[in-house]
Amino acid sequence: WILSFVKDFQKIINNNYKNSKKIIFYRHAQTKLNNGTFLGQGFDPNVLKSKMNKKRDEFDIIFSSPLKRSMQSIELIAKNKEYLIDKNLLEINYGKAEGLNIDQLKKKFPRIVNMWQNEKDPSFPSGESNQDINVRKNKFINKIKKIDFRNACVVTHNIFIKCLIGESFGIDKKDWFKINIPHLFPLEFIVLNDKLYPNIPRSDLKILFSNFI
Repeated sequence: WILSFVKDFQKIINNNYKNSKKIIFYRHAQTKLNNGTFLGQGFDPNVLKSKMNKKRDEFDIIFSSPLKRSMQSIELIAKNKEYLIDKNLLEINYGKAEGLNIDQLKKKFPRIVNMWQNEKDPSFPSGESNQDINVRKNKFINKIKKIDFRNACVVTHNIFIKCLIGESFGIDKKDWFKINIPHLFPLEFIVLNDKLYPNIPRSDLKILFSNFI
């Protein structure tokens, strides 16, 4: 009876997965400014030259941040090159901290670092906070869930995906900065009953949460 139940339950899960909408999120390819400085919306570098992926996927629909590093990354990810721009997918606006490294930020804007140490979520000077990005992220998710597709690709940025992973796995917001998002690292989510669920292999979760050990 137990074996029969497990088999039937597995069939239901497999069928639901087969018929669900699938969204793969990517952080854009690396640029020369991914060097430990704050790279947000202020600078718009090209991606570094990279070998094309041998296996590029076909998607029903592709969304990209308007920044060049996201749009250029589509060439490395997808067979089909047509895509839609969505400003909600932009990287965080670092404001006056754009281009600074962490030591320079501490000297120039110590209040920001002090608030982080007190588990607050301050906006960057003349910029955004993580909560601002989370609001944009939720707007985009609510939008894409209403669209008819089977396989979608979303090319976005580090902080956007950290918010996505952090909220999906119930991680305390003060720890979202620890989440490790490699460039061009595919992260699959599925839409079931109008809800978004992560479908990420355990081996990949170890990479995402490697800074929590």
